[in-house]
Amino acid sequence: MTPQPSLHDLNGLLVLVVGASGTGKDTLLREIERSRGSSISVIRRVITRPVEPNEPHIPVTAEEFEAMERSGDFSLSWRAHGMCYGIGREVKMRLALGDTCIASVSRTVIAVARFSFPRTLVVEVTVPDSVREKRLLARGREELGDIQQRLQRRIEASADTRADIVLDNSGPIEVAVETLLKVLGLGASGRHNKSA
Repeated sequence: MTPQPSLHDLNGLLVLVVGASGTGKDTLLREIERSRGSSISVIRRVITRPVEPNEPHIPVTAEEFEAMERSGDFSLSWRAHGMCYGIGREVKMRLALGDTCIASVSRTVIAVARFSFPRTLVVEVTVPDSVREKRLLARGREELGDIQQRLQRRIEASADTRADIVLDNSGPIEVAVETLLKVLGLGASGRHNKSA
C-alpha cells in the first residue's frame, strides 16, 4: 500500500478557480488543458449530474457520491444548487510530485483547502453582468427568471474566502488564459519560465 503524503510533502501548487455561473470558468480550464506542453493538471470534478459537452466531469449518482465521500475518495467536496461536487484524492499525489493542479470549486471550500494544502492560490473569474446573462442564456440550463435571480445574487467574500487574484474573463478567452499562465509563472505554451 502506497503511503499517503503528509502536508509537508505537498510541494505543488493548488489553483482553485471560483466565480459565479456564466463567468467562463469551465471554458478557461478547457483552454488551459488544451495548451500544448502544459505542466498544469486540470482536475475533473465528480458531479451528480449527467455529462454535458461544454463541462467534462465524472458523473455519478447521489448514492455513489455519498459512498465515495464516506470512503475518503475526495480531497474536497461540497453541495450547491441541489447537486454534489467533489475533487478526487489523486490531487494529493500530483501535488506531492510538484505538479500545479487547477480545479473549479465552490468558494465554500476555500478555507478548508487553504488549511489542507499549504500552497493554495485562489483565482476569482469575473465578467460584467451583461456578459454573464448572455452566457447563461446560451447555456440553456435555466429560464430567464432564474438567470435574473442569479444575477441579483451577491456573495460577500470573507477573509477566509477572499481570492488572491481577480481575473477579468470578459474578453477573448486566449487573453484570460495567457494572463493566468503568466500569473502562475508559466509561458504561453504552459511551460514554466526559467526565471520563475
